[in-house]
Amino acid sequence: MKKLFGLSSSWIHSGNRSHAIQTEEFAAPAITGLFKLWQLGVAVLLGTMLLGFSAPAMGQAVNATLLGTVMDASGAAVAEARVTATEMKTGLSRSTTTNDSGNYAFADLPPGQYEVATEKQGFKKAVRSAVDVVVNTDTRVNLTLEPGAITESVVVNAETPILQTDRADVGAKIESRQVVDLPLGNNRNFQNLLNLVPGATRAHRVHSEFFNAQDSLSTEVNGQARLFNNLQIEGVDDNERTGLLQIYIPPAEAIQTVDVGTSNYTAEFGRAGGAVTNVILKSGTNDYHGAAYEFNRISALAAKPFFQTLAKAPTTYNYYGGNVGGPILRNKLFFFGDFLRIDDSRGKFDILAVPRDDFRSGNLGAGGTTIYDPYQTTDATHATLALDASGKPIPVAPANRTPFPNNTIPASRFSPLALKILALVPHTNVTNPGLSNNYQQNTRFLKNTTAFDTKFDFNRKDNDRFAFRFSRAVQSLNDQPIFGLAGGPKGGGFQGTGEQHVQSGALNHTHVFSPSLIVET
Repeated sequence: MKKLFGLSSSWIHSGNRSHAIQTEEFAAPAITGLFKLWQLGVAVLLGTMLLGFSAPAMGQAVNATLLGTVMDASGAAVAEARVTATEMKTGLSRSTTTNDSGNYAFADLPPGQYEVATEKQGFKKAVRSAVDVVVNTDTRVNLTLEPGAITESVVVNAETPILQTDRADVGAKIESRQVVDLPLGNNRNFQNLLNLVPGATRAHRVHSEFFNAQDSLSTEVNGQARLFNNLQIEGVDDNERTGLLQIYIPPAEAIQTVDVGTSNYTAEFGRAGGAVTNVILKSGTNDYHGAAYEFNRISALAAKPFFQTLAKAPTTYNYYGGNVGGPILRNKLFFFGDFLRIDDSRGKFDILAVPRDDFRSGNLGAGGTTIYDPYQTTDATHATLALDASGKPIPVAPANRTPFPNNTIPASRFSPLALKILALVPHTNVTNPGLSNNYQQNTRFLKNTTAFDTKFDFNRKDNDRFAFRFSRAVQSLNDQPIFGLAGGPKGGGFQGTGEQHVQSGALNHTHVFSPSLIVET
């Protein structure tokens, strides 16, 4: 299989047309021929430069390969048999012929459910239906032709999948039903499903609510650090700081396939030593389909913390949205879109220590430590160690310190600035307060997420296909400070507000010139 990578498919087309014109004009006089040859050389050089600067295409990242062998009833290869693969939900069709060894291949095929048919004069038509072609796979479908009229057909509706022998990579494919039906925690994040992949640790959340507002999860695969992982959304890099976090997390209800590779990746999935995860979103088909959903969690069903004496802080979590997809032009143009809203209002309970009223008035007697008056204290006789003439240390006279009467600092010694700061700190609010854990307070953390995806697939011709996707998410956060404007300590979180905007998009064009020449941009 040979691929050309260019800045655009139109550049590839014009290059080919230019090459054909030059070929016809080589019969001109010698000088003209040399000039044309020079022009051709310049064109090839410019084309090579453009190829060098263009971004590498990732065929298997968004597509797949369907291949197989056509044989007769005796097991002999059948050459020049026509093979047609038709996507059963969109009508996309590709055709090719088998080579001398009876082999055929459809590279860069959009994932979907296909019907594969082969025919040749003197044989009955063989058809295999309901063939699932999954992203980043080589799906093998071998067909057998039986002698008979070409108008007759032998249809096979299902067959046990054979062992994968066409690829060496190791990983797992998680399909839409698993993503939707399996229990998912942490905002129904699909990254929880990496728990099912051999060699992966349990997915866990890292960093603060503000730095990781999208609630990205991390895992370690095959003993490698999480920074060695690589996540892609339909072949587009989705990593922050080379794997530290993942930027955009699509809703589970919009996902068609989660493809996880853990070793022996194909060339386009480089830059990873752990897991390569590629997420494929759903696409529109010739039938309209859609869904609406909501997941709700409230604090009425949750227990109150053991040490909390205040009323339980109310918590409400709503995860809701919908999606719809279908045809704009049957067998040609399709759309899919989804919307997600997460309203996360969490009641937080904090228990901490604040100064008791006796401490506020300067009486530190309950502290158990003697408090000395700094203005009535003299230094030791020698500030540093001193030696006599024989080199022996001279004894240091003890310092003279005067404690405050009754361990109480007089109000006249209070700093006006410290008093203003102390006024912002609340008083204890528990019965018989001690020196620690004497203040309880409920606060509220708010995080609202709005996200959507749009996707369009255009089959201009059977050999010419466009795909476009755009995704966007906005997270707004507010963590209430426990002391109001004074801030104060906060158990396990930050205090303040924040907003994060994320967007991701891709445009893909695939043109099949022949079974051995495919251009993808």
